[in-house]
Amino acid sequence: MKLLQILFFIFSINIFANSSILIDHPAPNGFKWSNCGPKETNFLLPNDWFLQIEKNDQVHAVFISKEQIINNQNFLTGLSVNSILNVSKKSKLKPTEYSKKFIVNFLSSIKKHNGKLYKEPQSYLNGDFTIYQFDSRDDIAVMFHILLANDKKDILYIVFFEAPVHSWEEDWKIGKTIIDNMIIDDEI
Repeated sequence: MKLLQILFFIFSINIFANSSILIDHPAPNGFKWSNCGPKETNFLLPNDWFLQIEKNDQVHAVFISKEQIINNQNFLTGLSVNSILNVSKKSKLKPTEYSKKFIVNFLSSIKKHNGKLYKEPQSYLNGDFTIYQFDSRDDIAVMFHILLANDKKDILYIVFFEAPVHSWEEDWKIGKTIIDNMIIDDEI
C-alpha cells in the first residue's frame, strides 16, 4: 500500500492507494469515518454534524456541516469538497492550470465583495499532486482553501472550510481535524 503524506505548516493530508488503512487510523474522539467518495475517499464526520453528498457527471460534492442543509440552502460552518474527474476533458485545462485560474478568479471575486486574502496562496508538491493553499475572509466568514490537483489522473479536489468570523477559532479546531485526516484515494 502506497502512502503519501503532504506536510504544510498547519496540517497534513493523507493520500492512500487503499482506504483499508482506516484500520490503523481510528477516528479521534467526537468523530467517525465516512466513506464519501469518490471511490475510497474518506472524511471525518464530527458527531452531531451533517453529511450531504451530491453527484452528477461533472462533480462529486461532499458537504460536512454544523447546520443541516435544507432545500439547498447554504450552511455557515463546515467543509465543502468538490471532486472533479476528467478535468481536462471538461475544461480544456490540466488540473494544475484549472487550479491557478480558479484561484485568480476567486481572489478577484473576494475583492469585489470587500473580502481579503488572509494568507497568500502557496503551492506544494506531493507525488502526483500539486497542492495550493490560501485563506480568505470578509466581514462574515473566514475560509481555508486547499486545491489538490493531479494532472496524471486528471482530477482536482477543491476543498474549503468556512466558519463565521466570530466563531472561527473554535470552529477551526474541528475543521483542522477533518482536513488533517482527509484520506484521498489516489487510484481514481
